Amino acid sequence: MVLGGVALPDDQDRTPDPALAERILARCAEVEPRLAGVRVLRHE
Repeated sequence: MVLGGVALPDDQDRTPDPALAERILARCAEVEPRLAGVRVLRHE
């Protein structure tokens, strides 16, 4: 399952941002509570 993604103006860095990833997952879990506490396999 793919959750979220962002595009920031003038930012070409493709390195995952752990803090942003946590915020995306938290917002997704608000919509679908079964996502709370899931194991993240990778960030791309």
